[in-house]
Amino acid sequence: MGRLDWRLGPDVAHIDYVQVDPALRGQGLGRRLVDAAVTYARETGRRVVPICGYAGHVLDADPRYADVLDRGTGRRDSPRE
Repeated sequence: MGRLDWRLGPDVAHIDYVQVDPALRGQGLGRRLVDAAVTYARETGRRVVPICGYAGHVLDADPRYADVLDRGTGRRDSPRE
């Protein structure tokens, strides 16, 4: 299993934490969690601020996320997937 913790504001979604069970890592679950959060942010008109280092890595690495990426305030630099 995996999980994504976030905080939703009226205009922004802060992705605080992405974690995937070690037995399931390497299967793209973390990326799918981030993608689902981005889809929701787009549908609700929010920008995405990656606080989690893994989420930041995923968002930085794919230009398809550029329209919602917002560096906002701070980010940890340790990927978790």
